[in-house]
Amino acid sequence: MAPNVRLPARTLVIVGDTTPAIGRAAGVLAEEHGWPVISEPSGNARRGPNAISTGGLLLEVGSFVDGARPENILVVGRPTLSRAVLALLRDPRSAVSVVAGTANWADATRNATQVLPALPAADGHHEPDTEWLTLWQEAETAVRAALDDVLDDEEAAELGLAHSLYAALPADSLLFLGSSMPVRDVFAAAAPREGVT
Repeated sequence: MAPNVRLPARTLVIVGDTTPAIGRAAGVLAEEHGWPVISEPSGNARRGPNAISTGGLLLEVGSFVDGARPENILVVGRPTLSRAVLALLRDPRSAVSVVAGTANWADATRNATQVLPALPAADGHHEPDTEWLTLWQEAETAVRAALDDVLDDEEAAELGLAHSLYAALPADSLLFLGSSMPVRDVFAAAAPREGVT
């Protein structure tokens, strides 16, 4: 953990491809600080109350982004699946902090304003912006319900299959996805849950 690093209350955590331990730690950190988390399936942080599984879709809605724009984006791992996520990372209205676990750190949009050697330590001296987190959680609930209704009627479609498969996996499952569309389908369609790596 990187001690003595303070990030704004309106920080959005983006978790790209990373190890299960780092992904879980990023999710715990977000919960402690009251930050929403958008995680790719290989980010291993698509769980818990702060997981915004519809984040890629929400970031496509300009009016939502305008009202929920983060002051800071904490990037963990290497995000590559969503054009909307990459567009947010390119937007100069939000500072970008990248966690660099190695000397070859990922900065997909080449505009990090801060590079951290590890995840910030939870210091217990922060005031979560509960109104802002609630905005993200309510949007997640509404979009997730609408998406689930559509996908339940489209079981044979790729998104419906990804949605159903992810939900049906037993606890402590390891899901191996091929590149391109299968992993993007899970990113777009799967609801947050525990027990899948």
